[in-house]
Amino acid sequence: MIGDRSISKCLELSPKLSALRSMIDSGQDTPADSWRTSMLIATIVLSILLGLLFIVTGGMKLGSVPQSLAIRDHLGVKPELWRAIGFCEAAGGVGLLVGLSLPVLGLAASIGLIVLMIGAIVSRVRVADPVTMISVDVLVLALVVALMTIRALAA
Repeated sequence: MIGDRSISKCLELSPKLSALRSMIDSGQDTPADSWRTSMLIATIVLSILLGLLFIVTGGMKLGSVPQSLAIRDHLGVKPELWRAIGFCEAAGGVGLLVGLSLPVLGLAASIGLIVLMIGAIVSRVRVADPVTMISVDVLVLALVVALMTIRALAA
């Protein structure tokens, strides 16, 4: 009983989550409903995963974590710019999470994070980083583009 009540409370926190709950409760199973449910789940999962990823990576830049400083020096980025990038990453991550309740903010955060990821890829190519390092950034970029596309289609 307590678990069911907790799940209900969590699902009430966001319009997206509430919409998902009503779709599940209604038992509808048309192709359009299935597609809508799948896109809603993808939006929630990607928003949470990417939001947390960017909050952590931005926080590492802002907190001057040694590994982050090593990457900054390797890429040849000035300390002031590195902190600004960290702030934008963290703010974008928060924007993705808040975007579950305010979709326009999630869309704006996605656009900003796409710009940041393109800059990250260009920086890695400029210093001739290995393809494996560049491909991680390309994957994150692809996930943010996917999230933005899903959000735009749902709007």
